Amino acid sequence: MFLLAVGHIFQAVAINNDRITHLVNIQAQIQQRVNDIAKAAQGSSLQQLQTELTDLNSKRDDLNGKMLYGSGEKLSFTQCFLPVNPACFHRNSSEQNNLWVAMGSGALGVILFLLRGFRTVASDNRPQEPSTLLSVVCLVPTGMIVGLLTIFLLRGTKGALLTPVADVVQVENPYGIAFACSVAAMFSDQIIAWLSKLVGALPARGPQQSEPG
Repeated sequence: MFLLAVGHIFQAVAINNDRITHLVNIQAQIQQRVNDIAKAAQGSSLQQLQTELTDLNSKRDDLNGKMLYGSGEKLSFTQCFLPVNPACFHRNSSEQNNLWVAMGSGALGVILFLLRGFRTVASDNRPQEPSTLLSVVCLVPTGMIVGLLTIFLLRGTKGALLTPVADVVQVENPYGIAFACSVAAMFSDQIIAWLSKLVGALPARGPQQSEPG
């Protein structure tokens, strides 16, 4: 599970980050060609610059298409179950890769939580009840769900609620998403317990009865 989570995070983050870096580089080259065209005189040099600008615009549009829709390569689930083939992540849009990052980071956060708990139990002299296999199995998908909820929160909420987070985490950067989802999943037990208490504290509104006259 650990290797699967880390593999999906590495592949998705690397491809998304490469796309962003490549797009920024193309944009800079386009701006440079525009400046060169503005300064160039009529002749073969100007035509060459215009041809290069056209090619760069085409590359930018192609990259934008891959970021929005993926490469569209046909690959089966069995081919992409193990995160060893980069083509499995190139076929995804950047947003789909972000969802994989969120789930993988959630699983990674739970694994870190379990390792921390195992280390605490091992270093404590007092006898404690070990975690059952069922609780361990339940914690991993819990972390993946919390990772998804975290990216939904980061992408779907704005305003004062996310001001402290926005000062620390770049939500448009896959590394920022991986960090936020891992931390959230690491404390998934506390977050779920807090949400349960919050929901339990809400007043229950039943059918109103008219007071006797």
